Amino acid sequence: MVVAEQSERVAPVTLKWAVGLLALETAVVVAVTGFTVYGDLTGAAGNQGLATFMTWYAASYAVGFGLATWGLHRRSRWARTPGLVLNLFLIPIGYFMIQAGLWWLGLPIIGYSLAVGYLLVAPPTREALGIY
Repeated sequence: MVVAEQSERVAPVTLKWAVGLLALETAVVVAVTGFTVYGDLTGAAGNQGLATFMTWYAASYAVGFGLATWGLHRRSRWARTPGLVLNLFLIPIGYFMIQAGLWWLGLPIIGYSLAVGYLLVAPPTREALGIY
């Protein structure tokens, strides 16, 4: 019985990787938010209204990724859906980067998004979160 309790506490590899990759995404989006804030403060943007919108957009993504990471780290069931949806939003972003000629950036973004999505729906992750 003690062994069963210990195995329930140990997170599966898929969940650990999902949390780590979501934490990495959070850090990247926080850096992007910092970059847009810097651009807003220095007045480098041609359209200040659009720049302000993009800053708030990036900041909301950072908050969303942060909450999803925190929730999955704590094994909260609710955190899987926001983490999955935020990663699925990266697919069109990668697609439009490919269309704009930035295939070297768009393809890894799509692959990364699909990999994190798989980790979030993998059976060991679902079982660890109590989703059957």
